[in-house]
Amino acid sequence: MHGLGEHDELVDRLIAYDELSPYPGVRQRIWERKVHQPIEEQTLAAIRRSSATGLPHGDDRWVDRVAKKLNLDLTIRPRGRPRKTEQDK
Repeated sequence: MHGLGEHDELVDRLIAYDELSPYPGVRQRIWERKVHQPIEEQTLAAIRRSSATGLPHGDDRWVDRVAKKLNLDLTIRPRGRPRKTEQDK
């Protein structure tokens, strides 16, 4: 909706979008260029890692804040059941 310059009550305004330019036409062109840029390989790898692990993606401070706020355990554990130890047998 931002790139088209249209209003939709289901889409929140983005401060980052509004700050691109005071002129709607210029703002739309800048936004369009921005969202059509390819994602850097390092960022794409981080997004894929987050998707595979289920961990949040973002800078470390943001991830820590979200984890504390939502009481998330961000420990990555091996898949499946824990292996039996000699004590368990």
